[in-house]
Amino acid sequence: KGGMGGGGPKYTIVETQGHNLLVTDNSTNTVYFYTIDKDGKVGDDLKLRGSCDLTQVGKDVIKLTKAAAK
Repeated sequence: KGGMGGGGPKYTIVETQGHNLLVTDNSTNTVYFYTIDKDGKVGDDLKLRGSCDLTQVGKDVIKLTKAAAK
């Protein structure tokens, strides 16, 4: 389920500490950042906060995409 046509993994976990998660979608070259709410505790739901298009790497500025507020 997590594989791509090239045989590599679809997702790579970059970092996690229980209260946040950085994960790369290898098929779209996008990094997603998830974290708990400001007053949350480890184990609470992780919510998408933003993403970054990795095709921008090497440019002078990398623009981040904020997650839609709910």
